[in-house]
Amino acid sequence: MMQLSPDQQSALDAILCWYFNPKGRKTMTLGGYAGTGKTTVIRQLMAQIEARKQRVAVCAFTGKAVSVLKSKGVPGSTMHRLLYTPESYCANCMRVVKRTCEACDTDQYVETRWLRVPFVEADLVIVDEASMLNTSLVTDLEKLADRVLYVGDHGQLEPIGNDPGLMREPHLRLEQIHRQAEGSSIIRFAHHLRVGKPPVSFEAADGVRVHLGAKNLRVSDFDAILCGYNKTRCQLNARVRRELGREGLVEVGERVICLHNDRELNLYNGMLATVTKVRDASSDKVILLDIVDDMGEERLNLPVIRWQFGQPKKSKYPPRKGTALFDYGYAMTVHKAQGSEWEHVAVFEQLHEDWSAERWRYTAATRASKRLDYFVSERASP
Repeated sequence: MMQLSPDQQSALDAILCWYFNPKGRKTMTLGGYAGTGKTTVIRQLMAQIEARKQRVAVCAFTGKAVSVLKSKGVPGSTMHRLLYTPESYCANCMRVVKRTCEACDTDQYVETRWLRVPFVEADLVIVDEASMLNTSLVTDLEKLADRVLYVGDHGQLEPIGNDPGLMREPHLRLEQIHRQAEGSSIIRFAHHLRVGKPPVSFEAADGVRVHLGAKNLRVSDFDAILCGYNKTRCQLNARVRRELGREGLVEVGERVICLHNDRELNLYNGMLATVTKVRDASSDKVILLDIVDDMGEERLNLPVIRWQFGQPKKSKYPPRKGTALFDYGYAMTVHKAQGSEWEHVAVFEQLHEDWSAERWRYTAATRASKRLDYFVSERASP
């Protein structure tokens, strides 16, 4: 078993003391900056609890965050998959089916509704990347779970929507950057930004490049493109689609992002997916799509509101029941990208007076795992 540092061991001991105290509170929060070993503590915690024949479920808000956990040896699922279970049915004959309705001999009418589970089959639920959870998700989880440990980064931006304040003052904190993480230029750059230093004053290093301006840039070469404003997001998405030769409204292979929560359809704000089939684009209101999300879950015959594609603002009226709100997902705002991670990321710095510059920059930088290209205005100077 891996040797823990003193701060990691102290956090683990405190969590175990809380968990095995039958009169303890229902929830605990653990905050940790990038590179402080949060996942290491999670692995050790799971091992000790499971050794006593108790069940642990680990989840995260986005599929990307779950993939990162799995790459570090921690099995998990999305929070929505933990709380809801799918049931496919044929809207034509109302039979429960699998992928195709045998009675109708087609999948044309197959839809999926997601039903809330009666309870979570675990003694402890660990939620990673908890800094991005909104109040409604926290409320749902705590109704269904016995004990919940929220793990997140208290240096990141607040979540989209109602903020439950999980990482505002976490019960436990990990703030020592460990030697292995210090070898990462991205981690060093992120903490350089977190403490208020400007991007252009960072000493050049492999894995991080800070650019003044963005001339002659091919934006489709990046795994993800992050910016501050929705108007810029739309401009970058249009540019990527031009570079990729996409001309239709939505095409097979298109990367899309969900813009609202819908429990019955198991859609959540910030969910990334790939279009696998365009079934019907004849309506002037919706387009029927098959998509697969970044955890491999399919949604068939999904009615997606067509006017949202390429628009910087959402309508002030929520989409009607049973329809989904998506846009292109090549570029996204940093707020929407929280909880996700890609190998090669481009960040176009755009700050607003209502945001903490340090939190925005730090959150943006920590979305990259191998290479980060960070673009600032040509007017920037050390």
